[in-house]
Amino acid sequence: MDKPNPDEPLTVTYTTPEGKKRRPVTREQMENGQFGRLLNRMADKEKAWDIAVLTADGEDIAETLTCFT
Repeated sequence: MDKPNPDEPLTVTYTTPEGKKRRPVTREQMENGQFGRLLNRMADKEKAWDIAVLTADGEDIAETLTCFT
């Protein structure tokens, strides 16, 4: 199995009490950066939900990321 590219462009979508959000990120920012940990904490506090992390092909890989496991 190939090691994931840390610079792979991803799109994160999620919903907060203020509405739907969309943010471009890299795999590195989600796995090892502050944004992945922040979004996970927001979800734990029920301040973010319907989280999807999409590849350029539209595949949701949120469940494969260590920040959500």
